[in-house]
Amino acid sequence: MDIISIIHAVIGFVFVFFVPGYIFTFAIYPRKEDLQEIERIVLGFGLSIVISVYVGFILAQTIRLTETNLWVSLIFVTLLSYAAYRLRRGR
Repeated sequence: MDIISIIHAVIGFVFVFFVPGYIFTFAIYPRKEDLQEIERIVLGFGLSIVISVYVGFILAQTIRLTETNLWVSLIFVTLLSYAAYRLRRGR
């Protein structure tokens, strides 16, 4: 394996198994006082797995499931969660 493949795998792993859920925790609990950081991280991992599975399932049932469709949908869900967080914070 070359170094680019390893970097790609690490970035993909972090994005699929951490980022969507972590951002979603901010949409659910917008204030920093609501959760401690370690709780937010652990909940982020769990929610990311759930979000990724549901996005994949919905894509498989509605349109063709491809790598590009999955990435675009996960990015969309993450950005939607971030927008909900910003709206709840009042900014």
